[in-house]
Amino acid sequence: MNINNHIQSLQKKHDDLQRLINAAFLHLQDDTKIKQLKKQKLMLKDKILLLYKNITSN
Repeated sequence: MNINNHIQSLQKKHDDLQRLINAAFLHLQDDTKIKQLKKQKLMLKDKILLLYKNITSN
C-alpha cells in the first residue's frame, strides 16, 4: 500500500470513529466508551499528521 492510500485509509477510519462518537452521544452511551473512541480518533489523527509531514519534507 502506498503512503497516499494509507493516509486515505486512516482518514476513513478517523471519519468512521467520529460517526461512532456522534452516535454514542445521541444514544447516551457510557462516558468510558466515548473517551475510548475519542482516544482512538486522536491517535489516528496523530498518525495522519505524521505521514503528511513525512510526505511534505521529502
